[in-house]
Amino acid sequence: MAGLALAYCVDEGNAGPPSETDRWAEARLLRQQVLTRDPPLQLSVVIDESVLRRRFGDKAVMREQLRHLVESSELPNVEIRIYPLDWDYPPLPTGAFSYMQFPEAHDVPLHDIVSIELHEGTQDIEDEEQTYRYRVAFEYLLGRSLDPDQSRSLVTATASELWE
Repeated sequence: MAGLALAYCVDEGNAGPPSETDRWAEARLLRQQVLTRDPPLQLSVVIDESVLRRRFGDKAVMREQLRHLVESSELPNVEIRIYPLDWDYPPLPTGAFSYMQFPEAHDVPLHDIVSIELHEGTQDIEDEEQTYRYRVAFEYLLGRSLDPDQSRSLVTATASELWE
């Protein structure tokens, strides 16, 4: 996993000073621990099939990344779905986003947040009307993606066919 994090940092002009690149890669790997902590984060993801085919790093890095996706999808708190390239449903022109819902804290409801990754950094959206639109978009994508078992099979097949 470290290979992909570092590959992203140094490919295509994303490299910063070595100390910054190492910190960024380490932080990225630490964030993944929320999936196995107690209690674990509930994660539901829709990934466009093209992402499985886009090279970041060498074949070994890609193979490692896709195998990690398969392993993560087997966790009871993780649902990974693939949105196929040759699907009858059109994709949405939203770009990549993270839609986050939070449970109440001390009887106080917490608002949903949408996070959009940009080249310059992350933009967070907290406006209720805007986050609702992203919720609808996520539900659209989720409902039209392959189911988790089909998605796992596609990721496994792509890793074997393209990155072996």
